[in-house]
Amino acid sequence: MTTQIKRSILFLAGNLAISALYIGFFAARVAQDPLWNPDNRVWWAQVILVYVPVQILFRILSMIGLAVHVAATGGPEEVDREDELDKAIDLKSTALTSGVFMAFFLAALATQTVGLPLRWLFAVMTAGMIVSGLLGDGANLVSYRRGY
Repeated sequence: MTTQIKRSILFLAGNLAISALYIGFFAARVAQDPLWNPDNRVWWAQVILVYVPVQILFRILSMIGLAVHVAATGGPEEVDREDELDKAIDLKSTALTSGVFMAFFLAALATQTVGLPLRWLFAVMTAGMIVSGLLGDGANLVSYRRGY
């Protein structure tokens, strides 16, 4: 198994785990607070602002851990090397991720144009971040397994 496939599996599994923990944490927080207001902009901003740095930190630590693992096991030193295939796969998954997030973003804006409560805007945007990340990581994995 190549380092790129290992990285893709690690990112996808981590993204699934972080998203599940994230949803569970905030669902428990809502259940504990009897005065929770679903249209509280501050609460929703906190929800989104916690998710982004956690994902970034996970990816950085994962890449460091993977590089250490490859070096410790004596595997090929291809962690930092990137060829045309890697660039094409990255471009393809980035386009998918961006497109899916943009669709969710437009759907979030549409919730406001039809008069839904503010919580719908933030809920759809949060779902867009999670779904687009999962689809991008999945596309990366599938592309490396197929060879493009």
